[in-house]
Amino acid sequence: MTSFERDVGLVTALDRCLTRLADDGRTPPHAPCDGDEAALVGAARALESEDWVFWGRQLNAPALVRGVTPTELLMGGLTAGVSITGALAARRIVACTLGPAARLPHAAGLAFAARGRGHIAFADLGAGAISDGDVHVGVNFAAVLRAPVVFFIRSRGLTPIVERAEGWGIDGVVVDGHDVVAVRDAVRSARDAALTRSAPVWIEARLRAGVGADPRLLAAHDTEVEAALAAAETRVAGLRTSAATAREHPHGAQA
Repeated sequence: MTSFERDVGLVTALDRCLTRLADDGRTPPHAPCDGDEAALVGAARALESEDWVFWGRQLNAPALVRGVTPTELLMGGLTAGVSITGALAARRIVACTLGPAARLPHAAGLAFAARGRGHIAFADLGAGAISDGDVHVGVNFAAVLRAPVVFFIRSRGLTPIVERAEGWGIDGVVVDGHDVVAVRDAVRSARDAALTRSAPVWIEARLRAGVGADPRLLAAHDTEVEAALAAAETRVAGLRTSAATAREHPHGAQA
């Protein structure tokens, strides 16, 4: 099994587990990857650790690639994100902001402020949010101010979203979203171009309905994720017990 296959399989298995927990009412609603795993992993693997990542709801891919464990991510789900905030921030991962595309202006602003420092901002977006006004605000801001941002749009190929790049006067690239290596290479090239030219790049990763991860990859990681869930549940229970004890005996430490 290659490192890419491991990442894709682990993201998929973790996604299925979080979906099940959400369906059971044990965690907040979870947006499933729905076959986007290869695109998400390929993009995450192309970036450098100093790059800022403004990710959508499927932030498990960049988190896992940057060293957050499945147990930590599952604890994040069980605690509604409270326990995972520090781990994400330490790895320059900005969780999904309010609004379907609000992170795009944020990414453009950070990239503009960080010009000349050797890193970029990367903003991931699902095609369902493409009509949101913040998309135009963010990309136009980056284009006018020449901010090194890579905008990564996951689409189903029904409408050629890449053509919008011409209207903003920036480079647009299309890549097969199911080819994890091709996605990595496309994002890596876009990152280099954004830094060299100090300008944004728009990537459309095209996906096809009904295409998901290899079932064998799921089987290889289901056991690992279930073990991670058991560890997460134990830790969360311990945290809740400690919090309850502190509330019942607020001056216990001084006694």
